[in-house]
Amino acid sequence: MKTRIVGTDTAPRAVGGYAQAFEVTGAQRILFVSGQIPKTADGDLPDGFRAQCL
Repeated sequence: MKTRIVGTDTAPRAVGGYAQAFEVTGAQRILFVSGQIPKTADGDLPDGFRAQCL
């Protein structure tokens, strides 16, 4: 079984001991994805629901 931490520079960094996602491969491939917040990579919080979904 192999594991890999998954992350991107286009999203806010994970805080503490968390990762944006964690992949486990072996007989099957499983991807554990963390929750998301509507912040941009530079830390801004868009106004309104529609802007936060883009």
